[in-house]
Amino acid sequence: MTVIQTSDWHFGHEFAGHPREYKHDACLAWLLDRIDEHAADVLLVTEDVYDVANPPINAMRRLFSFLRAATARRPSLQVVNLGGNHDSAARIDLPAALLGSGQIRFVGALPREGGEPDFGRFMVPLTGRGTNSIEVVVS
Repeated sequence: MTVIQTSDWHFGHEFAGHPREYKHDACLAWLLDRIDEHAADVLLVTEDVYDVANPPINAMRRLFSFLRAATARRPSLQVVNLGGNHDSAARIDLPAALLGSGQIRFVGALPREGGEPDFGRFMVPLTGRGTNSIEVVVS
């Protein structure tokens, strides 16, 4: 199984009032090529997808466009996206309502059931090209 881990994308960040969108786009194009080059089974994005808790719409569009492109290139690619301290846990969790527990997983807040940590939801099964699966703790 091949896992590519990345972090700290900070979509929506500006430097001295200048947007960095072209740098984000170049990085994402590079990452798509690496996913292909290494025939990745899993893309693990750990923390700070966005630069602020309430990101601009173009930052959110950039994330979802990238995910669409990545899974179009590699239909079996699993994506696990873990929110960070710059992200709103609720905003990271929101796509999970649409996507469920399938190919693309978003984890923003500590999963709870009845106020207690739901340890069963900490586990994300990762399936590669082989017949075995691996579970990774995403807390």
